[in-house]
Amino acid sequence: MKKIKTTLFTRLFIYFFILISIPLISFSIVSSTLAKKKVIDGLKLNLNILSEIQSNKLEEVFEEYRHKIYSLSKDSLIIELLENPNLINDQEYSAKAYNLLFSTMKGDIYKASAMVTSIDGNIKLSTHAFPKDYDLRNHSTILDIVEPLMDSKPFSYTKIISNDNLNTEDDVSITMIRYIFDENQNVLGFVILDIYESTIKHIDENKSLSTSILIDTDSFVASELDNASEYYSFNNFPGLLIREKGKFKETIYNDNNYVLSLNQIGTTSFYVANYIENQTFNENLQQIIIINIFAILFGLVVALIVTYFLAQQITKPIHKLIKGMKRVEQGNLAIDIEENSIYEMQQLNESFNNMVIQIVNLLQTTKESQKRIFEAEREALQSQINPHFLFNTLNTIKSLAKINNQEEIYTISIKLGHLLRSSIYNDSPDCTLEKSLELVKSYLTIQQIRFQDKLHVNYDIDESILSTTTPKLLLQPIVENAIVHGLEPKIGQWYISISIKQNSANIIIEITDNGIGFKNKEVMNNLNLLEKSNHVGLFNVYKRLQLFYKNQASITFSDIKPCGTKATIIIPKYYSLTQGGMDEF
Repeated sequence: MKKIKTTLFTRLFIYFFILISIPLISFSIVSSTLAKKKVIDGLKLNLNILSEIQSNKLEEVFEEYRHKIYSLSKDSLIIELLENPNLINDQEYSAKAYNLLFSTMKGDIYKASAMVTSIDGNIKLSTHAFPKDYDLRNHSTILDIVEPLMDSKPFSYTKIISNDNLNTEDDVSITMIRYIFDENQNVLGFVILDIYESTIKHIDENKSLSTSILIDTDSFVASELDNASEYYSFNNFPGLLIREKGKFKETIYNDNNYVLSLNQIGTTSFYVANYIENQTFNENLQQIIIINIFAILFGLVVALIVTYFLAQQITKPIHKLIKGMKRVEQGNLAIDIEENSIYEMQQLNESFNNMVIQIVNLLQTTKESQKRIFEAEREALQSQINPHFLFNTLNTIKSLAKINNQEEIYTISIKLGHLLRSSIYNDSPDCTLEKSLELVKSYLTIQQIRFQDKLHVNYDIDESILSTTTPKLLLQPIVENAIVHGLEPKIGQWYISISIKQNSANIIIEITDNGIGFKNKEVMNNLNLLEKSNHVGLFNVYKRLQLFYKNQASITFSDIKPCGTKATIIIPKYYSLTQGGMDEF
């Protein structure tokens, strides 16, 4: 697809216009958002304060009547009356019971009514007319309230109750029920306390724009504080629907339509909720947004004018440069270049292009050179010997040894042939640990024949990792160094141990001998010194590990007690030699 060409002035004009417009538009969006947030935060704060005040007042009411109902349920006179129903016929005793009810409800007769009923409904005491719905002898309304309690037997229960289904003198908003137990915790009856609507209604005396709701989370019903005797489902209060479904907690909710504040009343299952519609405040916010839009439009017009002049100031010297280049193309070299660098810009472009070409050529040259260096170094390290004539000679020796029954010479020629074959017929820079181990075993077999019972070899190999690919000639130079420089100068028995193990990330190879160790201890701390020592084989292994694994592999040498040296090679378990070595270039 052919690219659309535009002038530099056009591009600069667009770029500058975008550059100026973004902060302007962003500022308007942020200011509108902050204004909306400030309004919503104000609503949240006011609603939260209102809910806290209302919940505190209701908590005082609940605690007051809880104390009253608790004292009645524990009173010995009431308990004795329920244990001995015949006492109700004793006028003096009955008078004491009624005096107890009225004295307990003193000052609250017009706010609530207290009732006591036995479990069978035969005894009924009340500060007001006893509601027929609470008469357990002929009606089950009260059972609808207490039946859930009778399964788990809590001490008390509080809920919103509908006045439509309750025949009382006043509108009842909230009903409290508490068990009366004998000393053996058998249920004798109930204390019932009805809180009237007028008691709840005064909580919402300070009218506001919000809707105040009393919520019973046990019954999942709610009622307005100023009409607390009528209860409804949550669907009747749309502001409640924006909370987390099925959950109640003290928090603030808001969406595009409502702001809702929830506040728990003490430790009860009741909540006070206040919500308000956002419509009025959204209208004010819309006016602010309209003003911001006009401000943005005015700012964009100013930005267009400023952008035009800025783009012109930048493109003017470039146009002069273009004219000068055309004159040069026409052969007019006697051009007057101003100090604002028309000529220097032309030189900059040409220098830059030349520099790019030189860099590309240099990179290609360097890459090829590094690859050649790598190949040469690898071949130098791996191809220590390649004498074909030795292999042919060994075949002759092996045949003569077989004919003359010289088993040791025959075995030596076979094992040495394995060593030479690995060098002659295997040009690969790597091999498996299994091949390296076979090479070491061939070498050690030759040495054991040479030194008879003096040389002892021990292997501790994890065969599950022998298929791992490693650099070629990884183990044999270390074993050879251990015998030549560590064991041969030592008097007594010689021991070599080869261990190949693994952990979660690495393969760990340890080659241990009981020889005399390194004479120059500095070599153990700086392996680069091996290059100019008589341990060239060890230096080759060290360099090959660096070439193949970079910095992800290591080889170390350490003294062991009472005498000897341990060589430790650690290589990554899942490292790709192709990726890390040959194909690095």
